[in-house]
Order: sequence, then C-alpha cells, then structure tokens
Amino acid sequence: MSLEAAKDIVSTGSEIATGAAIKTKEAAQELLTQPGQYYQQSHRFITNIWNKSSFLRLYSYIAGAYGIIPAVILVGWIIVTLVIVVGIAGIGIVVAEGFFAFLGSLVFFPVVGTLLFLASVGGIVVGFVYASYKAIEYALSAMGFLPRDFLHGAPPVSKEQEEAS
Repeated sequence: MSLEAAKDIVSTGSEIATGAAIKTKEAAQELLTQPGQYYQQSHRFITNIWNKSSFLRLYSYIAGAYGIIPAVILVGWIIVTLVIVVGIAGIGIVVAEGFFAFLGSLVFFPVVGTLLFLASVGGIVVGFVYASYKAIEYALSAMGFLPRDFLHGAPPVSKEQEEAS
C-alpha cells in the first residue's frame, strides 16, 4: 500500500465522518423543531375552534365555575380542619410543657431553697467570724499588743517613726 493510497483512504474516511456529523446535526435540529411545529398547529386549531364556537366557550366557563365551587369547599374544609387540629395539638403541647415545668420545679425549688439556706448560713458564719476577728483585733490594739495603725490596714510603724512622732 502506497502513501498516496493511505492518504486517499484517510481523506475518504474524514469526508464520511464529516458528512455523518452534519447529517446528525441536521436530524437533531429537526427533532428539536418538530414539537414546536406540532404545538403551533395544535394551538392554531384550538384557537380557531374557540373563536368560532360560542357554545364551547360558554360550556368551558360554566364547567370552570362548577369546578371551582368544590375546590373552594375543599380548601375551606382543609383550613377548618387544620385550625382544629393545630388548636388541639397546641393545647396538648401547652399541657405537656406545663406538666414538665411542674416536674422540673419539683426538683428546682428544693435545690434552690437548700442552696439559699446554705448560702445564708455561710454568710452568717463568715460575718460572725469577721466581726469576731475585728473585735479581737480592736481589743488587742486597745491593750497594746498590736500597733495602733494595725486597725486601719496601714503598714506597721517602725521604732524610728514612732520616736520621731
């Protein structure tokens, strides 16, 4: 097989592939445009009948009016039942929440009361200890066992400072 023959075969194959691609593209475009053409034909036909037949229009309007009445009744029934169901569920939720709040308060209030009592007792004890400390400090200062500035939290006075004053 010569080089020229191979080139001819490749060229022929390329032309066939290109032609097939073009035919496929045209077929795809035709498939995409056909539904639109069918729709346009159907739309023109229905519009023509609609415009020429007043009986068809009258029938359509009456059927639509009769059809909307059950739909409105259905929507009204759905709304009424929804309000009833949500109301009952809401009452149930409130009752359940109240019950669980009551159960929680059975634990919460005794715990808070106990902690409040313990904090009060602790505060009284700490206050008594502090008052005792201050009374003892005052007594020791009055008897001369503590320097006089000790009561006010000032640094102790040295012997030189005391002699200078």
